[in-house]
Amino acid sequence: MSRNIAAEIEKKYGDIQFFYPKIYFGYNSIELSGVLSFLEEIYFIIPLLFIWIPIFIMDSLGFTIFFLALYFYYCYEKVFVLDAVKIDFLRKEIQISNKFPGINLVRKVFKRPVLISFHEVTEFKNYRRMEGRFVSRGNVLVVKTYDHSPIKIAQFRFEPESGRLAELLNEYIVGKPRIFD
Repeated sequence: MSRNIAAEIEKKYGDIQFFYPKIYFGYNSIELSGVLSFLEEIYFIIPLLFIWIPIFIMDSLGFTIFFLALYFYYCYEKVFVLDAVKIDFLRKEIQISNKFPGINLVRKVFKRPVLISFHEVTEFKNYRRMEGRFVSRGNVLVVKTYDHSPIKIAQFRFEPESGRLAELLNEYIVGKPRIFD
């Protein structure tokens, strides 16, 4: 009978007091599912309500293109928040997928891994980004592999949440515990 590593990580991680991302501990698997906050969903709709202003009232093609470019950049940033990551301890692999099938296709075209074996992982790390009004998730949990640049696993609002998970994943997957400051 195999030991349930996900349950050990859940016990050491403690209670989950946050909503973004959603973390599910199963039998020898951990699933991290990204969810947009209410404010992030609103930011998707509001620009669409006001797109008619630069088109019809200001009659400016340049401003319309600039406005649409900013909107598409915001959508591009937020679509990767919706990644679903499954860390499977039985198969010893990490599976990355998105709720939008087109994103998975784009990852394959640009040769970004969607399936990472545990023996390819060098470490899990927390990256801090500046937090602002439009970027509410300043901490990104990434996995580093031998042959790719860091791959985003999940975005967290606070550093202790992602730092602790990175520490536990380093301990159980990579085999080297690392204490984060």
